[in-house]
Amino acid sequence: MNSRPLPNGTSVLALVSDETQELCLERVPESPRLLVVSYADTDADADTDADTNTDAIRDRFRAVDPSEVRVVEATKDTPATEHSRGQVRREAPDDLSGIGLQINEALTRWHGGDESIVVVFDSLTALLDHVTVEDAFSFLHLVSGRVEHSNGIGWYRLDPAAHDQTTVATFEHLFDAVVTTGPRGTSVEVRNR
Repeated sequence: MNSRPLPNGTSVLALVSDETQELCLERVPESPRLLVVSYADTDADADTDADTNTDAIRDRFRAVDPSEVRVVEATKDTPATEHSRGQVRREAPDDLSGIGLQINEALTRWHGGDESIVVVFDSLTALLDHVTVEDAFSFLHLVSGRVEHSNGIGWYRLDPAAHDQTTVATFEHLFDAVVTTGPRGTSVEVRNR
């Protein structure tokens, strides 16, 4: 990966699978504030995978004060909970308004401070199991703009093997940087929108 740190206000599309997610999470900059948007699948076996992904993200940012961690879980189980690693809010996977409201609430709470914010969206592939490409594109355009306005860094994961090239290319246009994995590890292509 490019050794130059990503500036605040950057949106990054990580084109990685579940297997290479941990490697790419190491590329996300440290931050004292963390918002995780996690899509838990709706069947029982996939819930375990989603919990594992969220735990891997939390482990990567274990130095973050739990009072500065927010998790929005898109799952059929909807009660909000407190967790030892931060506050958890749950929304239905296809409720983009509810998820957007939770994201906006966290970013509004933190906006204006001197501390940086990292938003990790895991994953766009799971999001696309619940909404159309067009709805996801519009939603992510708003979310990435809101993260940029908050001077945060957005990290959005998409498994390229799960989608056709047209879908991948559609989402690439929303982001300032694209992270991919290859035979030599990770690489970054940074480009302006």
